[in-house]
Amino acid sequence: MKNKSFFEKFKNSIYNIREFPQYIREGVGKAILYALILSIIVGGIKGITTTFTLSNDINLAIQTLEDDKYKFKIENGTLDLVTSPLKIENGNTLIYLDDNMDISQSEELKNITVHLDSYILILKDGIVTNSEVMLGFSQAKYGDFLGGMIITNDNIIETLSLSSKLIYVIIPIIAILETFMTLIMDALIIATMLLLTNFIFKLGLRFSQLFSLTIYAATLPAILILILNIIVPNVYLDSVRVLGTFLYSFIVLRNMRSEIDENMNIQ
Repeated sequence: MKNKSFFEKFKNSIYNIREFPQYIREGVGKAILYALILSIIVGGIKGITTTFTLSNDINLAIQTLEDDKYKFKIENGTLDLVTSPLKIENGNTLIYLDDNMDISQSEELKNITVHLDSYILILKDGIVTNSEVMLGFSQAKYGDFLGGMIITNDNIIETLSLSSKLIYVIIPIIAILETFMTLIMDALIIATMLLLTNFIFKLGLRFSQLFSLTIYAATLPAILILILNIIVPNVYLDSVRVLGTFLYSFIVLRNMRSEIDENMNIQ
């Protein structure tokens, strides 16, 4: 039987579970190639939407830093502000600047950060950040990562301007790689979980075939979660993705068992 194109597989993997046995027979190599192309599409879209959001944030930061009100200087590991304290809010993100407080006092600011998805505290001796989207909680002192460098608004604006161009390439690539690795790891985990189902249904499938099946079954959950992440960006749906892929794979295996039983009854 002629191998189907990616787009035929993509369409059928969403709703036509009767096609899965054919895809499984094509082998692991074809399944991994499908996973790569799917990752380029899903990860690419995710990366582009993230890039546009981040680009808007960078442009806002540049506009803010160009305002004389936000002039600052970091020298000898110490921050000096023209106006202090300062609060810059954008949606559920906060940038707070204060040259009268140091990192050891950052806990005192919990009353203004506790309900935020992300924040950056630019304090006298360092920076404290927390982001549900990126790297979580972190802090660093100026002296540790700047050494004897002198940092001003102009330095930051120049760096942000360069970053705003690079992110259009870097973030989509990272998103594609992350999507591909996640898809492969999920497939390995779910295929292991399906070994018992395979045994109960007496299908006799090898682990490699269950792995291939899981990759194709991941199509629908991947598309649905991509749409949800675009609508609601800061919601994590990892467990939902794994559960959805497992359930869809289970349905496919049950259908394979049913077709075998039907053919036996006909004979």
